Amino acid sequence: MSNRARLQAAGTVLLIAMTAAPFVPGAREFLRRGVPDILFTDDGAALELGTLHAARGAQLVGPYSRFGWNHPGPAFFYLALPFYLALGRRGTALNVFALAANFAAAVSLILTLRRLCGTSFAVVAAALFAVYALVALPFLVGNYWNPILPVLPLALLSLIGARLALGPDDRALPIVVFLASAIVQTHVGFAPQVIAMIALPLVVRGCRLVESARSELHPASRRHRLIALGILISMWALPLYEAATANPGNLQRLVAFFAPGALGQHSWNEAATTVLDQSAVMPFALARTLRLFQGTSPHRAVWIVAGIQFTAVGAILAVAGRRRHNVLTVLATIPLVQTVVAGAAVRAIRGPIEPYLVIWVSLTGFFSVLAIACWLMTAAQARLGPPRTGTIGFIVAAGLLALASSRPVPRARVIGYPDAGAEKLARSVQSYLRSFQIDSPTVRIVSHDTWPIAIAVALHLYKHGVPVSVERAWLHMFGTPLAVTPGIHPELLFGDREFDATARTQGALTFIAEAGGVYAYLAASGQPGPLRP
Repeated sequence: MSNRARLQAAGTVLLIAMTAAPFVPGAREFLRRGVPDILFTDDGAALELGTLHAARGAQLVGPYSRFGWNHPGPAFFYLALPFYLALGRRGTALNVFALAANFAAAVSLILTLRRLCGTSFAVVAAALFAVYALVALPFLVGNYWNPILPVLPLALLSLIGARLALGPDDRALPIVVFLASAIVQTHVGFAPQVIAMIALPLVVRGCRLVESARSELHPASRRHRLIALGILISMWALPLYEAATANPGNLQRLVAFFAPGALGQHSWNEAATTVLDQSAVMPFALARTLRLFQGTSPHRAVWIVAGIQFTAVGAILAVAGRRRHNVLTVLATIPLVQTVVAGAAVRAIRGPIEPYLVIWVSLTGFFSVLAIACWLMTAAQARLGPPRTGTIGFIVAAGLLALASSRPVPRARVIGYPDAGAEKLARSVQSYLRSFQIDSPTVRIVSHDTWPIAIAVALHLYKHGVPVSVERAWLHMFGTPLAVTPGIHPELLFGDREFDATARTQGALTFIAEAGGVYAYLAASGQPGPLRP
């Protein structure tokens, strides 16, 4: 091996080690506790049910939405399935999957930056990523929740798109197709940014082809386009099959929901405020890392910081464009395009602008800081030379990494706490059904607020081989494999204290168990339960 190859390999090891820093706390949790068998409630139970359905090849759509439809496709479930099966069908296997998927995305992101900008900048970028993952979003890396999980893959897609824009062939196209499909299938709210991050390299490449008067394809490009087409077909086959066989299919319901004319749900002022708030998350995280700022970000300061940030990126774009610095031009373009698209996407959100729906907008700040750092290092190399700039960059990166790892903000656990009430209720219901040989009960949620525990009980029964179904109104959440089969079935009812007070007066209902204010009752076959309040 030549000296250059050794240096290249050493640089790769260093970058991977630095990128791994935000994942060490989560990995340490699993090394210490193993993969505990915790009964998920709420959204976690729904995602685990979808993964169980995928194990049977029966999951055709994506995670549920609160609006009664599902996200476009089941990529999340089939990608998580190997982890889930290998780790004994335990819910926390989804955390392992999230940790592994995010680590792969983060390493790929940093190595792509090295390919675009060199090793010295990639070292600094790895430290900035640590600030983003440990300080800006300290709950990110092991979070399997579908509004959160696509954040780092979206960051990677943005950079792979930049590589596609700047590269001579379509080698990166299959990766772009895979990432774009997986992200959109997992949460449709990411679709505007995904489309923008695909459109950006296409526009850049189109301009370059026109400028160079070369439109012929390299043979390798043809091969990679065919591979990308194969990936596209394989990833969308199940959702398209569901759309063709269901009436209406999930994709049809999505189109109807996002029909033109229904996108202006919030004012431009609300959208701008939200985008600027999220854009300032990374700069304030840097300030917290350096112990320059603590506490809550004042609203006026957020606007000032975001304004300075975007002014700097705009100036960098102008200078880089004039000097034909293609890499820096694309890096500076990414956050500006993301910001514009984010404003339109946030404005289209139905209902309240929940924090978990806009966390991905913080990538605008992350990429802005990356562009500024790249410009600073480019300027330093011109003045000081690459060796001295690389040394300074390494010292700065090591300091940032150490400070970000020293808990400047509270850090979320990767493995959640078990819900003792849900586990107690699930075991009690299972014991009752088996003791009295109750066959194939249908879950009916009488009190809406009890659904997080009800779905946990259904998950527990399903995993332990107790046949169970669910009423039609909740199928999008529990999964169509739990649809009620023909015939008369006993009903397993879940309700709150108000429901309990009513149910005790009805002789047709049998009390099973209670935990945490959630009451489980059984309505015998042919005996309907009480009407919803």
